[in-house]
Amino acid sequence: MNVLDQVIENDYAIYHADCVDVARSLPDNSIDFSVFSPPFESLYTYSNSDRDMGNSKGSEQFWEHYRFLITETARVMRPGRLVAIHCMNLPTSKTNDGYIGIRDFRGEIIRAYQSAGMIYHSEICIWKDPVLAMQRTKALGLLHKQIKKDSAMTTT
Repeated sequence: MNVLDQVIENDYAIYHADCVDVARSLPDNSIDFSVFSPPFESLYTYSNSDRDMGNSKGSEQFWEHYRFLITETARVMRPGRLVAIHCMNLPTSKTNDGYIGIRDFRGEIIRAYQSAGMIYHSEICIWKDPVLAMQRTKALGLLHKQIKKDSAMTTT
């Protein structure tokens, strides 16, 4: 494991390293709580590393890579303990998807963890500033001018 930085105390550990490498190094049933934000497929570029899940060529390749982490997460979590995942639904584009809309990335994550034997417990919705979200995602439905042009495209 190539650990860049780590803090290990009596009752917690924090790692700054490749998440799959860290998870593989942990013993079975050893984690009580895990919290993280997976890459939103290729929506954002985090690094130029080939190992970075966010650098996938498409959805299929992303899920192929993400399943390694899901499998390890299911293995290391103690029964009945929690994993908190920060995610968002993904905007679609004409170029990549053939239509402009929203993809249920949140639901895809839930189903992937359920396939690994985990149980969906609950969720909390954090509302985002639509102006900031539009700037990051370029989602046309979040633009005020889109309401004036064609309100059917507006997302709320």
